[in-house]
Amino acid sequence: MTHIKRFELYYGSFFGSKEELIWENSQLLYRFGQFVPDQEVIIYTNEAIWKEFLSAVESVVADWKRYYDGMVCDGLEWSVEIESDSLKVSTGGNHHFPEDYDTF
Repeated sequence: MTHIKRFELYYGSFFGSKEELIWENSQLLYRFGQFVPDQEVIIYTNEAIWKEFLSAVESVVADWKRYYDGMVCDGLEWSVEIESDSLKVSTGGNHHFPEDYDTF
């Protein structure tokens, strides 16, 4: 069984919309909103989906740095934290992304 200990994806700008994808209470939640994530949708998932996702993501994030800084004070901020039996990732950035972020 694939055990997800932590999954958090955050994406947002200082004066714009915010989005979060979070594993909480054994559910995958998508939260979004203008300035603060004030709306929530539960996304259906199961062990097979997580296993396939983690397998695909592992090679993409393997060489990511801890932080990507675009030297912009009010730019787009993002972070990814994943911890499972097979993968541990903690990274983020400010207005700068890894080359293969879109693949992720």
